[in-house]
Amino acid sequence: MKASDDGRRPLRDLALRYTHGAGRLAAAIAARPETAAEVTGRPNRVAVISDGSAVPGLGNAGPAAALPFVEAKAALYAEVAGIDAVPICLDTGHAHGTDGVVAAVRAIAPTFGAVDLTGFASPSCRDIERRLRIALDIPVFHDEQHATPVVVLAALRNALRVTGKDLHTARIVVLGAGVTAGAVTRLLLHAGATDVTVCTPHGILDPGPGTPPEPTAWLAGHTNPRRVQGGPAQALAGADAVVAVSADGGLDQHLVETMAARPVVFALAGPPPPAGPAAVTATGLTELLAFPGIVRGLLSARAPRITTAMLLAAADVLAGLLGEDALGPHRLLPDVLDPQLAPTMAAAVAAVEASRRRAEPTLHQA
Repeated sequence: MKASDDGRRPLRDLALRYTHGAGRLAAAIAARPETAAEVTGRPNRVAVISDGSAVPGLGNAGPAAALPFVEAKAALYAEVAGIDAVPICLDTGHAHGTDGVVAAVRAIAPTFGAVDLTGFASPSCRDIERRLRIALDIPVFHDEQHATPVVVLAALRNALRVTGKDLHTARIVVLGAGVTAGAVTRLLLHAGATDVTVCTPHGILDPGPGTPPEPTAWLAGHTNPRRVQGGPAQALAGADAVVAVSADGGLDQHLVETMAARPVVFALAGPPPPAGPAAVTATGLTELLAFPGIVRGLLSARAPRITTAMLLAAADVLAGLLGEDALGPHRLLPDVLDPQLAPTMAAAVAAVEASRRRAEPTLHQA
């Protein structure tokens, strides 16, 4: 369309589109709300949200301090996965617990195809994610509960391959408490790990007598099959792998030396302790390996929620992209900028959702 010399024609055309075009679309959505997914940008739009209560390196620094991190993550979504990500920092305060955050996110949810929670302090982040997952009809993504477990599972599978061991038979210890430790442990168990022991600052979780509060009760009931008692020393003796999710988890060189031959040592909150040359160590496992691809797949499939099957499929892709010739003690996962990573992971996640939808009529008829 050619503009007139005074530039008024493009403005007039835009005004017409706004008045008539937007009006027709609004009427269609009012009649059939699901039409919004077809005629608006919602399906490719993600809200990247933080309240600044857990700003990396700063802790509870507030929503303004969280903004650079939220903006950076939004830019990564756009660059790596072609997602329209909107950075949002909430100043809801903490006087009413998580209610303010949940209410704010619910209020803006109609604009987005998914929500990404980032920089929320533990354990309130778990409650926020749970409540929003129940309330919304779009996926609610959280790095600590979704991206980190996927990356840990993929890296651990490959590290055990390097050492000649297998996830299903390896003795694995998770050091630490809280949201990340619980999410990592759950995904390891769903992936087929049969001997996982969780050691918190208060000692090893035991499925024996006593009823700890949820979600600790679930972890206690599904871990520590050998009924080990004590603390980190007892948990790590003879273990094949350890995943330390907090800096105060009690991991040191002496304890690593008590582990099985060629141990796998993941220190997620800091540098791993010095270990023998046969050990496979890792730190700094980045969520960037997982979140763009997972969320791209969720949006492409228009999935209403994230499932464990999706996370397992994402971990399979992440572990499998590194060929045997490249795999080694110093390289367990592909590069974060590998052009195959995000689209391959997205396709795997979308395939899981497609399979679920195909199975739904059968399930309803059964």
